[in-house]
Amino acid sequence: MRLRYTLLSSTLAAKGLDAFAWEASASQFSETLWKKTCFEVFVADRASERYWEWNFSPTGAWGAFSFSAARVRAPAEARRDAGFPVLKNDLSRLSEGRLVLEVTLDWSFSPWLAWSAANDRLSRDAVFSLNAITDSASGERVHWALRHGESGRADFHLRANFLSLKEIISR
Repeated sequence: MRLRYTLLSSTLAAKGLDAFAWEASASQFSETLWKKTCFEVFVADRASERYWEWNFSPTGAWGAFSFSAARVRAPAEARRDAGFPVLKNDLSRLSEGRLVLEVTLDWSFSPWLAWSAANDRLSRDAVFSLNAITDSASGERVHWALRHGESGRADFHLRANFLSLKEIISR
């Protein structure tokens, strides 16, 4: 799966990457990437409560997590958090207030995701949540999502906020 995140910001135009607080570590797993500016994708099996979460930073840091239900991390023996393949995490452009981050994921760690992708069934069997968290260097935090739900409160784990590929494409 390939994802492209684009962040537009007048502050970014003026200050570059220093406009935001980023995870310092590069190209490695981070358990707490979501505590700073990052981009996220959640992928869920429509027919069950299980889902997966990936976090990405333009520094190359990344996080990946498996859940058996909403906010319930899968048991250690059933997950391989640091082993989730992130094939590419590339800050491809930073210019004129635009940051573009491209990410490529490999589904092979999960038999269900690998089978669904190989059989062109993700569009039918999966739902997604695409999000971003921005922390400015001055401390302002903003949660971005395709859907925040009725409360308007950011809860990226809430299944009601997940969308099918068809819904995402139609936005």
